[in-house]
Amino acid sequence: MTAWLLTTLLALAPAPYPVSGYWLFGRPTAAEWEAAVARITALGADTVLQFGPRLVRRTPDELRAHAVFGRWALDPATVAGGVRRIYTYESHEAFGPALLTGPADQRLEDGERLVWRLQVPVPAGAGQVDLVYVAGRRQDSVTLLLQALGPRRGQAYLGMPCAPVDPQYPWDPDHTALPLLEDFTRRVLRDWAQRHAAQAAFAGVYQSLETPASERCLPRVLETYRRQHAVVREVLPGKAVVISPYWDVRRGRPTGTTVAAVQTGIALLATCDVDVIAPQDSRGTGKVGLHWPHEAAQPVDPRLHPAVGAVTYGAAYQANTRELYRAARAAVDAANAQRGRPLALWANLEAFEPARQDGPEIGRTTRERLDRAVVLAGLAPDKLISFMWDPWFTARAGAPQSLAEELEASAPRPLLVAARRTLQPAGLVVWGYQLDDTTVTLQAVPGAPATVALQDLPPGVDAPVAHPLPARLQTRWLPYAWDGGGRLELLARRGGESSAHPLVVDAASTD
Repeated sequence: MTAWLLTTLLALAPAPYPVSGYWLFGRPTAAEWEAAVARITALGADTVLQFGPRLVRRTPDELRAHAVFGRWALDPATVAGGVRRIYTYESHEAFGPALLTGPADQRLEDGERLVWRLQVPVPAGAGQVDLVYVAGRRQDSVTLLLQALGPRRGQAYLGMPCAPVDPQYPWDPDHTALPLLEDFTRRVLRDWAQRHAAQAAFAGVYQSLETPASERCLPRVLETYRRQHAVVREVLPGKAVVISPYWDVRRGRPTGTTVAAVQTGIALLATCDVDVIAPQDSRGTGKVGLHWPHEAAQPVDPRLHPAVGAVTYGAAYQANTRELYRAARAAVDAANAQRGRPLALWANLEAFEPARQDGPEIGRTTRERLDRAVVLAGLAPDKLISFMWDPWFTARAGAPQSLAEELEASAPRPLLVAARRTLQPAGLVVWGYQLDDTTVTLQAVPGAPATVALQDLPPGVDAPVAHPLPARLQTRWLPYAWDGGGRLELLARRGGESSAHPLVVDAASTD
């Protein structure tokens, strides 16, 4: 290949972005999976996460009226021992014989559609069963995903079955359905062990059930985690469990919490036999704002008005994103000092915007806002992932380009995410993305601006970080004598590209 052609191909390729994992919905064909995986890989991603379908409780009438299951509905009166409850589970998989564990379990067919009708014994139920109707397809979406990721050395975290909701408290899992959830989870995971365990891309499972990360973590969620994750250890040893809690630091809200409470909540979650905690940054829902401490008196981004109103950041929120990820990092580090296997901290950057406080309408965000989320996450996370590819990166939503198209069309943009002041020699160690051949414009507040080129770390200067860092994060040296007073605002520039938002540093900065 000639140098000219190689240069041209590199110029046309999308620039890697700091986000290296996305949630993707299932796809029915190999071609669709291949296209989606090729696209996220070109942007630098190596990880796909999927939601697990929820077990949904149905009445007999609801089951008979269901478009998929109606024709297979049993009359509960014909089931020996009696039926306690009926559940449905709608997937895109072609499960094998591991799903069938009793003589009354059946696999049914209707063209491309597959249905499994299971009778799960009720503990101490005097012969009663729960009926579970499972939908699937001959063309297995999970298999196609793993096949698309394999040659690219990507990893998938498959969505485990999600617990039924409590009929009275829909934010809680139904505690009385836990034995059913354990039984059904064991069947699904045994199927995956038989069909997928040999696939290198099968890295682990994703726990779709959510809880706030606070000292008020939902007790039923914690119990569900412990019991369901024990099944993972039993059936899929060596596979990782990923959870993604959220935090809400809005003032005056019953769910509002503090930095200290978040640290306590992450510590609680670390006891639930998990391998990765990926807190949602909660900016997409407006539960947190992306701001620095010195911006507390500034009005919030207008896109946050549906969540907090037209107020200042300080009036809206008790903490900022960087403080929350620092607290999560401290809890994870403390847990790792006691654990036998490492616990990772990822940051789940929400790539959408709130539309109204009490409704589900949400919209796509912009590259600049996502950049700001990357910067505010700082050095705390081991990895950056984003909720979610479908549709918030792929839908144009009235804009000339989708968010994915914006990322694909733009040149590599330098982003600074952290800095530490050193005295001998005087300067700053900085961390960021796309920092080659980059200059930094510094605005000392108070003080005069200056422009300095980044350099390699000089001999004797080191700034170790005690935990893993995202793969493409770079470390550079900024020779600038700063007395530590006030604050610095650092804006990286390379060619015609520059950071959309500055990194803010003060004398107390340790990340």
